[in-house]
Amino acid sequence: MQSTLSHELTARPALIVFAAASAGLNLFSVPIASLLALLGIVLLLGGRRWRLTAAAAVLGVGASLLVFRPPVTKVSAFQGEIRLVEMPRIGPESQSAVIEAGGQRLMMRLPLDANAVLGDAFLTSGEIRPMREGRWPRRGAVGEFDRTAPLVRTAQGWPLWVWGRDWSRAVSAFLAKSAPGEAAELLQALCFGRVGSMSEATDEALRRSGLAHAAAASGMNVLFISALIYWLLSSLGVGRGAQLWILGGLLVLYAGAAGIQPSILRAVVMFLLLASAPIFRREPDGLTALGWAGLAGLVIDPASSREPGLWLSMAATAGLIMFVPWRRESWTLGAFVLQAVRVSTVAFLAVTPVTLVIFGQAAWLSPLSNLLVVTAIPAATLGSFVAWTASLFFEPLGAWMIQWGPGLWAGYILSVAHTIGGLPWAVLEAPAMPLWTAVAAWVAAFAAWRPKPYEP
Repeated sequence: MQSTLSHELTARPALIVFAAASAGLNLFSVPIASLLALLGIVLLLGGRRWRLTAAAAVLGVGASLLVFRPPVTKVSAFQGEIRLVEMPRIGPESQSAVIEAGGQRLMMRLPLDANAVLGDAFLTSGEIRPMREGRWPRRGAVGEFDRTAPLVRTAQGWPLWVWGRDWSRAVSAFLAKSAPGEAAELLQALCFGRVGSMSEATDEALRRSGLAHAAAASGMNVLFISALIYWLLSSLGVGRGAQLWILGGLLVLYAGAAGIQPSILRAVVMFLLLASAPIFRREPDGLTALGWAGLAGLVIDPASSREPGLWLSMAATAGLIMFVPWRRESWTLGAFVLQAVRVSTVAFLAVTPVTLVIFGQAAWLSPLSNLLVVTAIPAATLGSFVAWTASLFFEPLGAWMIQWGPGLWAGYILSVAHTIGGLPWAVLEAPAMPLWTAVAAWVAAFAAWRPKPYEP
């Protein structure tokens, strides 16, 4: 039985509010794309819920006036307290983080061994400078902060973030010691999204082959971790309610270890909502969970509405929910391969509008690359965690497991990435495209969706 598109979207108000609020948040930075998004929402809803759409857009506009500041245009001295508003991101030679200083969000570099997490506050001094050309302003940053004095801690972030950071460092150190250089870099990225620690050659090969998503913190990581935890808890006979509480705590810990990226936060909230739906006698619905997860991200940090990673994650997830059938009573090898082709193709088509706008290119061989590594990625990711756990009891055993398990899988993934990414025609180049073209493509995708009835 088919249902009208407007009725199905109307039944998911969280998704409407998220989309309209996001458009409002970005109205002043990308007005044409934002207005087109709002027009698309109204048309897709068939005139329904227009008051809700307008209210969410107005709230988004109001939040943008409070959150976003004009860019820094001159150098000025600063002395006082700074506070981290994101988990530091690890690079080859240093860490980078967005801070709040003097009412502005700025990007700052930290030493690799700096023990800092989201919420930490420090006294220091330095210079506030304009953003360097070509640097992406994460989390609403409007400039850069060059520190000239030591950091004196005045407040500590949430302990769970500290535990997550320490866990990430412990696993990453174990992988660096147990696997060859390039394989260790990939395994670290698969586990915690430590993309900044990879070499430029590896990063380029993954991007050109369409496998960059595997090395970034994303919902795929949360899916693998959740599956492993569910299997362990079910094997131990833990009840469903207790499973949900334990899973929630461990996923929040993992979010901290993976840097609390917007895509990770979206996946954690979404997975917990879907997992808890049967407890409350509700039908699990992917788009409803996606809407609430997006809203949670905007409430926690409205500046995340300008993160490319969030929109790549949201686009891929929405595409998979709408256009890939998931219910199947039995899986044969042929059915598994067909489903893998569907998933990789739909995900590629869903994110292509964004990659064309941001990067001016699309890895059109991505479906083939992902099909070739469909079992290798989860095997390498989960195998790394299992091997690290074994190393806590007997380190040589853990190292042996890495060398003959995840290490081999990582080598295979890298060979696929370098082989396909090395082809001169692996990437489709395109001229610079405005953001509104991506919005138009997504509106058209929703218009083409033929939903089944959903009753919240």
